[in-house]
Amino acid sequence: MCAEPFEIQREKLARCTEIGFLFMGLLCLGVGLIVVWILLRLGGREAIRKWADSLSYSAPNDTILIRQHLELWGIRLWESEKTIPLVKITDLQLVRGPIGIRYGLWCLKVQTAGQGNIRAEARLVALKSPEQIRELLLKNIRKLQSQ
Repeated sequence: MCAEPFEIQREKLARCTEIGFLFMGLLCLGVGLIVVWILLRLGGREAIRKWADSLSYSAPNDTILIRQHLELWGIRLWESEKTIPLVKITDLQLVRGPIGIRYGLWCLKVQTAGQGNIRAEARLVALKSPEQIRELLLKNIRKLQSQ
């Protein structure tokens, strides 16, 4: 046996791997777009509108309550209800990306201590008065913290 390590063509290996990842990404993107197009054609638009109609945010009993569900062809596929205590909220951040800027929609990101900086505990999207709701929540949070 040879005691020397075998020589590896690292530059060619890296280039081939990059091309492979690019090809797989394009393939997945293409398949994903086809699936989304089929779902939209087969009732997905109605399902999206029903989901948007089901989405609700409220702040009862010193919490934020988020409810939503998704139906497709009359079948409820998914349902969610989330409660976030105001005392656990560490940050409320208003953000919007390119689509939000285009349509004038804000997202209120709710951050809690347990989630770290990577992921928001909740995202309240398309609020009519996001600045006022943020200020109201901050006021209630400060009031709870002072008690």
